[in-house]
Amino acid sequence: MTRSFLKGIILIGGVLAVIYFMNRPDGPPGGKVGLVGETDFTEKVLNSPMPVFVDFRSPYCGACRSFRPKFEALSVELDGKAAFFELDINSSPGIADRYGIQSIPTTILFVNGAIQGVLSGNVSKNELLSLIRKRAPGIN
Repeated sequence: MTRSFLKGIILIGGVLAVIYFMNRPDGPPGGKVGLVGETDFTEKVLNSPMPVFVDFRSPYCGACRSFRPKFEALSVELDGKAAFFELDINSSPGIADRYGIQSIPTTILFVNGAIQGVLSGNVSKNELLSLIRKRAPGIN
């Protein structure tokens, strides 16, 4: 084999590796973040006695993976004061449609079952905290 052919093979392999690692699904959430879907959304989110953040996401979304550590960190910080859930839009398209999710990640704050705020994109932990402090009484 020629040297240029080998370089081409190595280059193609590298590109394929990057594509795989950028598009691989991520694992379960950490921190105090739970999973929610079609069957338990009403129970866990709409009927919750405390404020609830729902991260509408996909396991194949790079921005969602970048956002996840901030969401998890806030879930630990506000443990017992607010609930945090991830919703996979691929597994629960009906809920994503109901709330008009156009881009991911999108985070919605629910208080007493009503939407109190929507943040789209890879927002900061401080933006999440600011939203819940403005819209949920008693959260400091």
